[in-house]
Amino acid sequence: MTQSRALKTREDIVQAAARLFALHGCSATSLNDLLDAVAVSKGAFYYHFKSKDDLVRAVLERLGHQFELEVLAPVRALGPADSAGRSLHAFFERLVELNESGQWQNCRLLARLTQEMALHPGELAQQVAALLQWWTGCWQELIAAAQQAGAIRRDLDARPLAPLLVCAWLGTVGCGDLHQPAPALGRLADTLLRLLSAAPAA
Repeated sequence: MTQSRALKTREDIVQAAARLFALHGCSATSLNDLLDAVAVSKGAFYYHFKSKDDLVRAVLERLGHQFELEVLAPVRALGPADSAGRSLHAFFERLVELNESGQWQNCRLLARLTQEMALHPGELAQQVAALLQWWTGCWQELIAAAQQAGAIRRDLDARPLAPLLVCAWLGTVGCGDLHQPAPALGRLADTLLRLLSAAPAA
């Protein structure tokens, strides 16, 4: 197997695992499910990954990279004319766009893994918790910057506010399969931004 083909096979396995884990959860996705999805042999799988846990670690690494590349990088690339408040709006707009595209499973994946790993303490649960903490920190930075710019209300502490908003977002995404029609993430984003922009009661 050439190096380029081996790298592609590994990436195909990780992508398929991310999609299946997002749809069904990690525990409910068997090795045979993965092999069927990628059309590779068991030997090819073990050439790249020592175990299913090893694959989950690769999925988590990819998940963080996708959040950085697809969500944060476009927001951080906004020109100097854009205010910190505009960055927060762009952040929500990007999340809505990606989640409603039908091609983005990463928020659902994080929601599933967070719920699932909470029931199975261990190394993988700690890695999921670390990823969730990093993602929450990204929200906190954007909120704090918008507050400093005067774009949103300043009477709320960004530290407890960020995990609250992350839970609202992931909870809505995670419950999408139960609600028909699925909750409109654009409406959720608008509501959260209105709440952040509203003046506190006198």
